Amino acid sequence: MKKGTFVSKIYLLLLFLLPGTVCQAENIIFDLGGVLLETGYIQTIFNLGWEFAAYASTWRNPFSSHRILFNFLNDIAPENPDAIVALDAQGRPMPYLINLWLKGQITPREILALVRTHEGSFGSWAEEALVRALAQLIFTPEYFVKTRSLVHEGLAFVKECKQAGHSLYILSNWDPYSFTLLEETYPELFELFDGIVISGDIGLIKPDPAIFHFLLDFYHLDPENCFFVDDQYENICAAQKEGITAVLCKRKWSLFGSSCNFKTVKEALQQWISAKKVSAGAI
Repeated sequence: MKKGTFVSKIYLLLLFLLPGTVCQAENIIFDLGGVLLETGYIQTIFNLGWEFAAYASTWRNPFSSHRILFNFLNDIAPENPDAIVALDAQGRPMPYLINLWLKGQITPREILALVRTHEGSFGSWAEEALVRALAQLIFTPEYFVKTRSLVHEGLAFVKECKQAGHSLYILSNWDPYSFTLLEETYPELFELFDGIVISGDIGLIKPDPAIFHFLLDFYHLDPENCFFVDDQYENICAAQKEGITAVLCKRKWSLFGSSCNFKTVKEALQQWISAKKVSAGAI
């Protein structure tokens, strides 16, 4: 176990043992990937190197190679049909190995060992080279974190929420092996939060209702006073079933890709706060 992960878990345990009361203030809960952090495509291309160029030379889209990677990983370890799994940006179930990784139940080194020894089935040598390079990138914490880019509009929104007096939390599907490095890379973001729960520290994953229960119980939060922002429709639905107001972070597109449209998130948050004030006044 990494030292950072161990310290994080001890810290969480100590917090849990401290007495607390139900929080009546507005609590805003953020997802990370797809909301506050995005894929840095330039750094990703740089890290993939010649494998990216070789695959592109076959007139196929290298950015769609994650589908081939998912098939490869599923071939190594088939899905458990009864398991609750995380979804990718297109709403497709992620491979079983990735879910284990996000839960902290398998190490990156163990996954890479499986990747190296599994023969697989590929359409070309360029495809195989890219898929193996992509696996190396994702499951090497130092490389993976370098390909995560801070969404500056998201950081500005988090700061606005903090200045407005809201309590801020993170609830994210994130592996424990790269998360410590991520915190070190973006301290200006993480220092703003009052609490953080990642899947890799507790062995639970969105959209499992249990991870929402954990967050609420751990930080003594009233779901009626919680506002959740996520980019996955299934996660939004799961939060709403637990009594949490949740808004889908819709995408806005630009020349360099897509990012969360925080304008719609701000509007939804303001409507929620206004409705709470009206309700409180009526009482």
